Amino acid sequence: MNWDLIMTLTGLMLLAYWFTYVAGGPLSSKPDDIDGGAFLIAIPYRMAVRRLARAGMWTSIKSAYLDELAVTSNPKTRAEMKKDHKAETIVAGREMFTWERSILCPICLHFWLTILVGLVFISFDIMHARADLFLAAFVYLVNHFFIRKIS
Repeated sequence: MNWDLIMTLTGLMLLAYWFTYVAGGPLSSKPDDIDGGAFLIAIPYRMAVRRLARAGMWTSIKSAYLDELAVTSNPKTRAEMKKDHKAETIVAGREMFTWERSILCPICLHFWLTILVGLVFISFDIMHARADLFLAAFVYLVNHFFIRKIS
């Protein structure tokens, strides 16, 4: 049994799930579950801003946010408003996401990372991936079911 290959594929699953967590859970089923203060919230926020700008909705959202900021001078309230603005922008923009969903969804990201790493491993026969192709497929399926269960 090729434990290096198993651990690498399992690490990819954990990486995909970790990325979704530190990005603030942008595709959460409830808008309140999006963490506007997450470490990598800028990635889904920029994707949402890009989509909203293409649809012509970004200027109105931005001006409403700036009008709200002008009303308050309390730094703590302003910080909370900034987190809320990011979450609301992501909720508005995620309705227009296409390929962005495959990066922000842990299950999709796990699939694409596994395909990419699998192609590299098979092409260069790293960790004897060609000999353990069925093991790798089985590990992928187990990881896929696991990540679907915890998502």
